[in-house]
Amino acid sequence: MEKINYLDKTEHWVSATKVPWYNREGKITGLIGISRDITERKKAEEALQKSHQEFTSLFRHSPEALVYVDEKSNILNINSRFTKLFGYTLEEIKGRNINDGMIHPQDKMGEAKDLSQKSLSGSYYN
Repeated sequence: MEKINYLDKTEHWVSATKVPWYNREGKITGLIGISRDITERKKAEEALQKSHQEFTSLFRHSPEALVYVDEKSNILNINSRFTKLFGYTLEEIKGRNINDGMIHPQDKMGEAKDLSQKSLSGSYYN
């Protein structure tokens, strides 16, 4: 990938492939290049990276206890407020299922599982 400037002074990103061109005697006499404008892809990648950085910052610094789980409710990440509230570090609970009884009392396990299912289906709960 390389950044180039068009004649109109706009910056573009291109993916370039360059190979030598040989004459019949085997000497390099030129270069063949193929370039593809990937500016839009590069912009999308940068926007995604910025969004990821913003999410990470919000997640880490939220005053609320947050837990990030996969589609099976296994813990992927927690924030520092979660650690302060429940006492677990990420190393202690990463990979555990959020509904295995570590934070919900036994009499609330059914309700906790229902709430997890709702959140994983796209619903929000607080």
